[in-house]
Amino acid sequence: MPRPFLLPLLALSLSGCQLLPAAAQLPVRVGQACGDIVEFSLLGNLSRCDLVEVRVTLARPAVPETVSGELVNLNTGAAIALRLGHADLQSGEVSLSPARGQDWQKIFAYDTDYELRVTALDGEGRKLARQVRLHTEKAPYALAWVKTALPQPGDKVVTATIANRAPEPIPAGALRLSVVCDQRRGTEHQTVYFGSDTQSFAANETRQVRLPLLTQRDFQPQPWADVPFTECRNEYVEGLRGRRVIPSRTP
Repeated sequence: MPRPFLLPLLALSLSGCQLLPAAAQLPVRVGQACGDIVEFSLLGNLSRCDLVEVRVTLARPAVPETVSGELVNLNTGAAIALRLGHADLQSGEVSLSPARGQDWQKIFAYDTDYELRVTALDGEGRKLARQVRLHTEKAPYALAWVKTALPQPGDKVVTATIANRAPEPIPAGALRLSVVCDQRRGTEHQTVYFGSDTQSFAANETRQVRLPLLTQRDFQPQPWADVPFTECRNEYVEGLRGRRVIPSRTP
């Protein structure tokens, strides 16, 4: 019985028509530190946070001393060098980092294409190369949570005043707003949750938003009907659809 015809396992380079071994299809992971926590981001959503580490797999294991890399802004040509952290002699994965995490910010621009370029030699002196196209996030939405009106006893809606501080409209469903309000009855205390996805905002628009009661989870109680609310706090704005938001309480 004849053997079935098998297509060779090949992958196209992101930078052109060069045929690369299948190892080039393995994911590239980029670790960034926003504060004290390092998170590995999607390649199309790299942020302005410090760049800590880039992990990329080459077609064959590399001689560590020969590994070099750079990250290039394809709009301006500005680049930062990446130095080797470690090289896995089994899988071919190499880890590279800039001299300082803040170096990334020197060439960073929102919604821009970058190229990661890594070169090395394998144990037989053959050249290894990997070029991967990366992309940065869109500029975060700028939103100000101006104030929250204290609800009346038994209310199941909170009214908040929200301002879009950017000259760019925000489409419906792009943001999620939430706030908690406290009730006290003698020695008893409960926290009531309100929130929803937003409707659209026009550029530079300030308006009131009604946030309904949330009770879907076990820790989200119904409000006490005859007990005043004492305060509302923990206003939170979450960016959806892969785009962050920079919230502010500044009027």
